[in-house]
Amino acid sequence: MKRRYSWPLGTIAALVLVLIAVHIALPYLVRNYLNDKLANMGDYRGEIADVDLALWRGAYRIN
Repeated sequence: MKRRYSWPLGTIAALVLVLIAVHIALPYLVRNYLNDKLANMGDYRGEIADVDLALWRGAYRIN
């Protein structure tokens, strides 16, 4: 592989890996954040068991 292609290719590969890691971690982070907010609401009781995110559509589903 020519040297001029190695830098952009490595950058794109690193960016793809970061995006995949964020895509995997984001539902868990959102679920924990929402459960913390629900715990601080006083008399209200609730728990979120699952969060599904569809980032390309801008949609979410909370169970």
